[in-house]
Amino acid sequence: MLSKGHTLIELMIVVAIIGLISVIAYPSYQGYTCDTFVNQAVGDMHVCAHGMERYYSNGFTYAGAVKVPQRRQFVRTYHPLMVRHNT
Repeated sequence: MLSKGHTLIELMIVVAIIGLISVIAYPSYQGYTCDTFVNQAVGDMHVCAHGMERYYSNGFTYAGAVKVPQRRQFVRTYHPLMVRHNT
């Protein structure tokens, strides 16, 4: 007699294996995404630092280099900064 499908036990084993793989992979994925966000923040800070150094080299002061928007303009919980540079 030929079997035309899978038994319930076979399907349960497949689901269990997929569950184990996801349990192992998910923390690793979270680590990669966290590292990505940190590296992006470091890169953004380097861009801001270079912009501020350009501003300082033109006027020999950091005063007025950073403009902080008003509180009502914040959409999210982070605080955006805009770095001006004179060319």
